[in-house]
Amino acid sequence: MGYALGRTLRGLLFVLVLFLGVAAVAQAQESSQIGQLHITGSNTESFPSIRLQVYGMDGQGMPINFAAEPLFVSHNGFPVDEVIFDGQAPVGTLTVFLVDAAGGASDQLPAIEEAIRQYASPGNMQEQVDSVAIYQVRANGPQQLLAPTPFHNGVANLFNTSHLVAEEGATSLYDSVISMIGEIEGLKPQPEMAASIVLISDGTDPGTSQAQPADVIQRAAAAGVPIHTLHIEDPALGAGLELGRAYLRDLSTGSRGVAVELASPEGLAAVWNRIAGFRDHSWIRYTVPEVVGGTVPVEVSLLNNRDTKAMTEVTISTAAPNVVIEVPRESRSLTLPDLEKPVKLGLTTTVSWLDGQEREITAAQLLVNGGMVADIPAKDLASFTATIPKFLIGDNRLEVVVTDSQGITSTSAPVIISVAQGEELEVPEALQPAGSSFSWTWLLWALLLVGLVAAGVWFWRNRSKSAASAAGRSRRRRRGTPPVSVPDDYSESDSQEDDLSFLRPEGYGYGSGSESPFVMAHLEVIDAQTLIAGELNLGDTEIRIGRSPAQSHIAFRDDITVSRYHAVLRLEGNRYRIYDAGSTSGTYVNERQVPEYGLQLADGDEIQLGAVRLRYRQL
Repeated sequence: MGYALGRTLRGLLFVLVLFLGVAAVAQAQESSQIGQLHITGSNTESFPSIRLQVYGMDGQGMPINFAAEPLFVSHNGFPVDEVIFDGQAPVGTLTVFLVDAAGGASDQLPAIEEAIRQYASPGNMQEQVDSVAIYQVRANGPQQLLAPTPFHNGVANLFNTSHLVAEEGATSLYDSVISMIGEIEGLKPQPEMAASIVLISDGTDPGTSQAQPADVIQRAAAAGVPIHTLHIEDPALGAGLELGRAYLRDLSTGSRGVAVELASPEGLAAVWNRIAGFRDHSWIRYTVPEVVGGTVPVEVSLLNNRDTKAMTEVTISTAAPNVVIEVPRESRSLTLPDLEKPVKLGLTTTVSWLDGQEREITAAQLLVNGGMVADIPAKDLASFTATIPKFLIGDNRLEVVVTDSQGITSTSAPVIISVAQGEELEVPEALQPAGSSFSWTWLLWALLLVGLVAAGVWFWRNRSKSAASAAGRSRRRRRGTPPVSVPDDYSESDSQEDDLSFLRPEGYGYGSGSESPFVMAHLEVIDAQTLIAGELNLGDTEIRIGRSPAQSHIAFRDDITVSRYHAVLRLEGNRYRIYDAGSTSGTYVNERQVPEYGLQLADGDEIQLGAVRLRYRQL
């Protein structure tokens, strides 16, 4: 009798406290709720493009979809023109189970354990990404039963070795929840994780807490910690049973959580899904409106609800190179008839340093959709042509990565090229390779160059005729001049012309007699044992180099490290490409061995054939 009377009196006390609590909660919720944003990371490596990692919840506690939600960003006090969704990354969640089981809830303990096991299993909690902790409400506050763990077996092992035990006497529910809200940041294995509390309770506190019911909601809402409530039945509460359920609903609503019954499988699934919705955080990207270095403030808010906002600071290095791909927005679209066919694009970039110090770019690459497609010669970085092996239908992301003489690597802000398939190739003028479209300016320059070359040829021919005439007169005057000495390995089977080919003057035609190509290129002899001119003009579409005059157009007879037929230069377009001809010692360009498919030569490249060193020059 005494026990039943005591439970009845305690139930009446619950009713009084909860009635006052529900009234206070209703008053605390009169103002409309707003959502919350959290900035959990930043990246300035692609400056002047800035990336921010964010997650957020709306006024009802649902995850914000940043792929569809328009944002407003202020950088150093200046509004940003455009904010771009830049994908998601798994960051993880921390879920703290807070079990409030007094004497009347003893028969509910197995169901409570099963609910926690269900969450900490594949399909709900993602192992080694999410973490879970378990606490129980005691008379003097929350007691830790399981520290945060990222493993499913952490929960299984706990309940395999021990089980939940109901607390004898009253529990301090409100104080315990407020205490957990204050501790939860320190419990996160990763500070950027989204945290939430799952409160399993009948919703009653028989006056043992110092806090009021509305205090819990206010603390949770201010901390951005949603409290999901699982209501358990305690028949001893009588009229207080419904008031406890109402308080748990108000607590979840006020903190942007979900309120369900412990006995509802659908309700539990709704809570687990809500928690999982905050596992992945979004990356957003914007280009700074004002280029300054140092630490600057950044604010992010919902464009349609500016009260839902977050602030952070980003630090921008003044020593890092800042590279920008210069493509007008109206020129960022292509139409391709064949998506499998490579496309040549002309791109322009600018590189600068905020500290005003000009530095040398030592390496540069072009990335398309995250993959490297081309090395960019540093000297051509301002304007270069790149062959893109394959585009995708829709948006394609172009980036340029540069490394400067400090060893600092930076990535440009991405340029999004939209690709559609059509019957004809359509490339905007801004993306066309240099020289691919007609220009009167280029025509005038070409005519001027032709005139200069013609004048040079005329001058050369007249000088050669004068030299030949002078040589004839000299021979007639100096009949006693000794003959030119012939190297010891000269073969009688070689013709006289081939035998002396290593003494051919500059400009001599090496080919079969066809018209020479219009390319002004020559080789500078840096190091060679053979007596040969210091500059060797390249005057045909194919020039063979070796030791044998019979097999080579340019012969280094006295250099035994050079094979008889060592390498060949072939004109491809307006540049020469060098191939190794199966030589013994190999052919090298800038200390890199020439592969089977050859290497295209650029002005200033150093060529090595055995001990012979040459430098390629082209205007």
